[in-house]
Amino acid sequence: MMDVRSSASGQHSSERAQCMLAWLDETDAIARSHFQSAALHVEVKPDQTPVTAADLAIEHHLRDAIARCFPDDGIIGEEHGTTNNKSGWTWTIDPIDGTVAFARGVPLFGTLIVASHEGVAATGACSMPALGERVWAVAGGGAWWQRLPVTREAIGAARTSLVERTRVRSCHSVESALVCTSGSEFFRRSDRIDAWERLARSVGSLRGWSDCYSGVLLVTGRCDAWVDPVMAPWDIGPFPLLVHEAGGICTDWGGRSSGGAPLQSVCAASEGLHAGILNLLNASRG
Repeated sequence: MMDVRSSASGQHSSERAQCMLAWLDETDAIARSHFQSAALHVEVKPDQTPVTAADLAIEHHLRDAIARCFPDDGIIGEEHGTTNNKSGWTWTIDPIDGTVAFARGVPLFGTLIVASHEGVAATGACSMPALGERVWAVAGGGAWWQRLPVTREAIGAARTSLVERTRVRSCHSVESALVCTSGSEFFRRSDRIDAWERLARSVGSLRGWSDCYSGVLLVTGRCDAWVDPVMAPWDIGPFPLLVHEAGGICTDWGGRSSGGAPLQSVCAASEGLHAGILNLLNASRG
């Protein structure tokens, strides 16, 4: 595993990054222990979103780890609320982003975590336990992709994770772009179905590899853009930092980058493509 100290912007970011990666090894194991279990029970929260024992267990584990290692840091978590910081540092956690996929046995879910200092993201990661993939970044140190090899020779053998620096794919053509997004129902509920229809007519391919997996695909150069009309603070999590460190642009649909306040929508792409996708999203909005 890469020694993030070599690329960290400061000692405190480095220390938190090292701890974060170790914690994710532990929470990946928790997620896998519940994934595709016949005993998994899904509850519906008051906001009509699903939650499972795995969501609760992972967030609890991360909160305990943060309190143990950085007791003055604050925490914002999807399942257990907010604790204020005394250090200037705040962690934002989504224990399972993509609970619908997780509950149905689909491996396109992940754990999101980001540590911010005075509102500026310093280190963050998205780990995909069922796929054996993880992306992370430290501000100023680039974005990194860790994965298990899946070549024919590697299947069934003792596999060592590959770790390499990663960048967004260079794409300048909307007409040839592969764009990832969530289901059309999210566009409909937010009264932006017009934007979904324009994307479907205009881009090369529009795919619903949604939730955090879309962000992972963008950061690792396997899709060209990622758009979603509605994002909670824990949904957007580490992705503005990851996209920036991978050489891309990440804004909301109004073109605002993350300047201390979490993005409430997302349009992320390479520098050559971002403006074109943003124009498509807002073509009928004046």
